[in-house]
Amino acid sequence: MCGLRGLPQPGICFIAFHGKMYCFHSLVSVRSPPKSLKHSWQTPPSGSVFVSGTLSRTFGVEFVTVNQDADGIEVGELRHTLQQRAQQGLPPPKFIYDVVDFHNPSGVTATAQRRSELVDLAREWNIFLIEDNPYRRVRFRGESLPTLKSLDADGDLVFHVGTFSKLIAPGLRLGWIAAHESLIARLIRLKSDGGCSPFMQQVVLGFCQSPHFTTHVRKVQDTYREHRDRMLAAVKRELPGVQVAIPEGGYYLWLTLPANVNSDVLASRAEEVAVHIIPGSRFFPSEDETTLARARRYVRLSYSFATLDQIDEGLKRLGPIYRSLASG
Repeated sequence: MCGLRGLPQPGICFIAFHGKMYCFHSLVSVRSPPKSLKHSWQTPPSGSVFVSGTLSRTFGVEFVTVNQDADGIEVGELRHTLQQRAQQGLPPPKFIYDVVDFHNPSGVTATAQRRSELVDLAREWNIFLIEDNPYRRVRFRGESLPTLKSLDADGDLVFHVGTFSKLIAPGLRLGWIAAHESLIARLIRLKSDGGCSPFMQQVVLGFCQSPHFTTHVRKVQDTYREHRDRMLAAVKRELPGVQVAIPEGGYYLWLTLPANVNSDVLASRAEEVAVHIIPGSRFFPSEDETTLARARRYVRLSYSFATLDQIDEGLKRLGPIYRSLASG
């Protein structure tokens, strides 16, 4: 879809939704009926936490977190977590969730080996994988790696979730899922978004099939690459002592702060000078104090919407606040 490689497989179908949020609502329902309690969703620190409140209230979802490193989700830790739950008589999770390309918020892209290991583990434990992939075409350097869906040999393990909001326009409200036709048939029965515009689907399809799409993708990549580089330079100039990994694509920089700087405090004080940043605590579903203490070492910056001048000005305003906290 829209040039995504590695998805077409025998028996694989697509279903469109009125935005990606409805994709997740239907996916949570597909394993158990609404109101059933304690779904478990394995996830590293992730942007999915913004929808976790809704899913928890509606479906009783329980989130169990697994760490990630520079290569992606730590599959060895995930295996250990599954084994521990089994030994404790706890059920395995209904889904394993991950963003393997330019993870939100960390920016990490999972290696080919980690992707293969993750699919193998999910197959071994018979757990569905949700591959959330909104940023795949927003790549600045390097070659695209195989999707989890393309590694799903039988086609019945991975739900590949996509959206056009990150690549074309957020107002389109058009998300989609690629999965085996038998799973799509179940999703159709559970679809709760009231339908999405056939006219808008045809507009998007026509654009994706036109030569203008390739030009547009290149423009998106060039623009966001420039924004990323500008923000990296500003972070280095204004926030000494901060660690930042350089993402190969996506929308975000994930900063690691010195131990004495609390990202919750930094974000609150930044708001006073009209600078919006998101502290790490917003990305961890767990609310235990150990996890929150770790989360306060992180902050996410977004370079996708701001202009180059706004990036410079925002970091210029943030710098004095950060330095006062770091020196205190």
